[in-house]
Amino acid sequence: MQNQGLNPAERVRYDRQLQMPDFGEAEQLKIRAAKVLVIGAGGLGVPILQYLAGAGVGTIGIIDYDRIELSNLHRQVFYKEREVGQSKAITAKVRVEEQNSGVTCRAYQLYLDPEQALAIFPEYDIVVDATDNFPTRYLVNDACYLLGKPLVYGAIYRFEGQVAVFNQLVGQERSTNYRDLFPTPPAADLVPNCNEAGVLGILPGIIGTLQASEVLKLITGLGEPLVDQLFTLDVLNYDNFRLKIRQHPANPLRAGFGAEQLSVEGQLCQLHPLAGQPTSINYQELLAEQQANPNLQLVDVRDLKEHLASNIGGICIPLSQLSLRFAEIDRDQPAVLYCRSGRRSTQAIRLLQQEHGFTLLRNLEGGLQAVERR
Repeated sequence: MQNQGLNPAERVRYDRQLQMPDFGEAEQLKIRAAKVLVIGAGGLGVPILQYLAGAGVGTIGIIDYDRIELSNLHRQVFYKEREVGQSKAITAKVRVEEQNSGVTCRAYQLYLDPEQALAIFPEYDIVVDATDNFPTRYLVNDACYLLGKPLVYGAIYRFEGQVAVFNQLVGQERSTNYRDLFPTPPAADLVPNCNEAGVLGILPGIIGTLQASEVLKLITGLGEPLVDQLFTLDVLNYDNFRLKIRQHPANPLRAGFGAEQLSVEGQLCQLHPLAGQPTSINYQELLAEQQANPNLQLVDVRDLKEHLASNIGGICIPLSQLSLRFAEIDRDQPAVLYCRSGRRSTQAIRLLQQEHGFTLLRNLEGGLQAVERR
């Protein structure tokens, strides 16, 4: 079907697009052949998915780890009250397929890590960032740079939103990327998320729709995508401006960046590991030590939602909160820290050692991924 012309049903479905000047069957066929990956099925992801499906994008991928919560519904408008607690990715896939049976939709219910990014991203033509946290945003940006994939970026904060197109091929070179705006992530404890800062429900709908528009412009070649530009909109007074983005001399991606440096772990998305590894303990050794030492502390440094979904016990102190909650760990008793892969817990141990003088700390080797492989 991908190599054939539009069928009668498609001509009816996309009639209003096909009537536009400079938009004809050739453009609609490009849309049908396109493969677009949307990272996040929340406030931004919902309108992106709806409009890409409506426009007839042939293959849509959805990555999201979260489940639907009641507090999502004021802005994530195609989820329903009866679906609270269900997977966002899987529910969004159902909605996309209900909206347009001609679209192939793939749902990935997972917490994106570097290995998964390098495996999934090559299957798609364009990646769309609809995330709400800095570690994943930097991971997505860096993976797109490494793989040569254009990235449509969007972000929201209270009443203001931003849209840009990164890493688009212009001639023989790639355009600017997110690290040309912000070469390194901010400290995690300085960055509120939507849960902490709040957001006007309509705002992600506006910004997500603009992101969908940028995707269609990239696919069809129509118009002027926001390449090397950051568009900012304040919905309280409709102030808006476009910022010209230039290559930042401190952007670390241009310094021999390779797949082995791709990481989402830690308080920041680290390109280069810090020197020195903390002492580690494997899961079998941990079980034996728990039997021998009832005072052994176990600390999960993942986010609370990850901890509630799956854990091996202990207290949950997210890495972003560790500087404020370190006193909850008894420095006079041994402690084992863990996360999904062992990277965040490595960063947590370094922070506790360097800033707070802890000494009796060990890292769960391989994290929960190693436990799951047993």
